[in-house]
Amino acid sequence: MQIIEIRELIRELGKDHTVIFSSHILSEVQTICDEIIIINKGRLVAFDRPEDLKRHLLQKAEIAIVTDAAIADVEKMLEGIDGINEITAEKGDPIKVIIRSDIDDIYILSEAIYNSFKKTDHILYEMKVKKASLEDVFLELTDHKEAII
Repeated sequence: MQIIEIRELIRELGKDHTVIFSSHILSEVQTICDEIIIINKGRLVAFDRPEDLKRHLLQKAEIAIVTDAAIADVEKMLEGIDGINEITAEKGDPIKVIIRSDIDDIYILSEAIYNSFKKTDHILYEMKVKKASLEDVFLELTDHKEAII
């Protein structure tokens, strides 16, 4: 209850005042804050809304699949699908394939990938969608030495 009450207090105060909320708990920052400032080694590296930070800094989303298909077969199956920027594979049996894209709705792409596998005899053992998180943004920004935004 205390967390809920504090969040509500911060939101109420934020209607008429500027509230500075400092935390390394980025899920809480994303829940509470309308705008985020990221400081790295005393330098401002970002100042934006959470959703805009994710969109500008992590353009690429990833879909990881595990399949029995050879990489050449995977590339052929994905050939006509829009939005795929890069396909890389890790050797193994089954193989793991990483598909990178910069489209806004990664779920449309995952559906197209699933449907392309459905038309074949190959097995799609696993599919994971990785979307940008505020933690990813923070790590990307604080790994750089120069200000980004």
